[in-house]
Amino acid sequence: PDYQASSSGAGGFTAKEGLARLVGMDESKRKVFDRQLRIWGEHGQQRLLDAKVCLLGCGPAGTETLKNLVLGGIGSFTVVNQRKVTEADLGNNFLVEREHLGQSLAGAATKCLSELNERCHGNFVEEHPVKLVTGNEGFFKAFTLVVAADLHEPELCMLDACCRSHGVPLLGIRSYGLVGLVRPSLEEHCVVEAKPDNVVLDMRVVEPWPQLQEFAFGFDLESLPDNEHSHVPWLILLIKALEAWRREKESEMTSSDVPRTSADKAELKAVLKKLRRNVDQQNFKEALGNAYHAWTSSRMPESSNAILMDEKVSMIEAGTLKVDTDTPSNNFWIMVTALKTFLAEMSGASPLTGTLPDMTSTTEWYLRLQNLFSTKANADFTRMQEICTEVGIKCGREIPIDQSELRLFCKNARNLHVLRYPEMKAYSSPIGGPEDMQSMLQSESSAANASIHVLLRSIDRFHAAHNRYPGAFDTKEQVEEDVALLKGIATTLITEWGLKECSIHEDMMVEMVRCAGTQLHTVSSIIGGIAAQEAIKLITHQFVPVGGTLIFNGIESTSTVLRL
Repeated sequence: PDYQASSSGAGGFTAKEGLARLVGMDESKRKVFDRQLRIWGEHGQQRLLDAKVCLLGCGPAGTETLKNLVLGGIGSFTVVNQRKVTEADLGNNFLVEREHLGQSLAGAATKCLSELNERCHGNFVEEHPVKLVTGNEGFFKAFTLVVAADLHEPELCMLDACCRSHGVPLLGIRSYGLVGLVRPSLEEHCVVEAKPDNVVLDMRVVEPWPQLQEFAFGFDLESLPDNEHSHVPWLILLIKALEAWRREKESEMTSSDVPRTSADKAELKAVLKKLRRNVDQQNFKEALGNAYHAWTSSRMPESSNAILMDEKVSMIEAGTLKVDTDTPSNNFWIMVTALKTFLAEMSGASPLTGTLPDMTSTTEWYLRLQNLFSTKANADFTRMQEICTEVGIKCGREIPIDQSELRLFCKNARNLHVLRYPEMKAYSSPIGGPEDMQSMLQSESSAANASIHVLLRSIDRFHAAHNRYPGAFDTKEQVEEDVALLKGIATTLITEWGLKECSIHEDMMVEMVRCAGTQLHTVSSIIGGIAAQEAIKLITHQFVPVGGTLIFNGIESTSTVLRL
């Protein structure tokens, strides 16, 4: 077996390679990953194929996570674990078999995982994960993502510091009895392709650009023959109806105002209905169904405005931030800085995507609309390209941003996300601020899952003090004694954080002691599924990862994201 991970820069690819190498994806790969390509596209799949994942710890949660990633198409993985396969592993880890008893657990898991995807190259290192964390920090530099399974918090904090120094994302996961957690950790994660569930197309009904407005106002609805009147695109009908509504309300508002109240929206629809000649006109039905475009602005949402005001944008504008290398993060902030300038020039309107949905229309009118949208989108893209070049030159950047990357940015400019995760603090330190934890422990909706987080940290302290998990000796007297000990540790922890009027339910403590550190495969498979999903988000830079620590509560079948 190969005991070394291949070496390359953190992330394994430059931003340009991550998009430009799509052309090289052969037909056999397209057939294998056909369903996935429909979700995250060829560029997302290419990032998975380039990914190198390291798994520390080889328990059921870790191997379930890696199984899902291997099936998803990662390029290679390395498993780090020092244990041998025992009878207990056969009961909760489906990736080892009886013939592996006494053999390396990491080696057995690697063999089974490699059989799931012949394109994925598997390695293993028979070493205690903690020794690598403390003695060979450079080992982690080669990986795209590090998954740490069931590490105690002191070691996890050291690993976090190491991964951050190399710019490698860390995903901490844990399965403990009927509960578990998933916790991403990295300095910054920028998302362009958030892929929200509900995407509102930018139709510019509220503020049409001059050419679209001229085209719309060129329709004289009253003089059109019935056949043509029934084929006026709904976009044109909405622009004209909104203009008529504004004229009616001229004394009460400005020319750019939109319907805001339910009464206003009803009035706009009434104006639209007056323009139709009979109730069966399909184009008017479409216009009424899309009436929300008449009060949907093309301006940036508040969440994206916060990104435009980010400190990094100010530093780039001042020329004090070095962004001269081709990395996804550097490119993102150059494009955001360019977007800020673009919005100032365009009175707040974001770059047009150019997407035009199907609608009832004549071929001539639809093609005219399509040409208007395409021309405007290309003009916006060209201007963004010019501004990006100007920003790059100011920052000493010689390589221009790839066109496909910039087009993707312009298409998703209204749904940008930036996540920053705090460092994993030592288990003796407060987390997230006492006020946040106090409110979570006192809230009925989050108290149980916040208690799980406190207890898992208390269990780490228990293990450090006694070199075993609470409840490891299965006698009534020992269980009762361990419950008391765990309660004392949890109370001390809460006191150290300065929390008041907070307590952990006795039943929850008893349950945590009763499971005695057992890892159930059913819970581990859920944690592995969630962790793999979050890992794919981090690798592909698509969809928005959880913004904190996700707690899974199998006792109550709930989950909570604690933003610590």
